[in-house]
Amino acid sequence: MNDVRYTDGIRIDLASGETVACDSENVTGDVNVLSHAHGDHLYRATPGSLVCSELTAALANHRRGADA
Repeated sequence: MNDVRYTDGIRIDLASGETVACDSENVTGDVNVLSHAHGDHLYRATPGSLVCSELTAALANHRRGADA
C-alpha cells in the first residue's frame, strides 16, 4: 500500500520502501521532483538528482543564484 502525506511538499511512500518527495525544501526522497520553480517549492541544498524539466531547472537555479 502507498501512503501520501502533505508535509514538506508532497511525500509518497511506496510499497517498495522508496519515497518520492515532490516540491520539497528538503530533498530527502529516493526520488525528488520539482514541478515548478516557485519560491516555496525550491530546495535548500542542491540535490544529487532531481526530476524536472530543463526550463524548471534553469529557473530554479536562477532563483537560487546558482547560475552566477
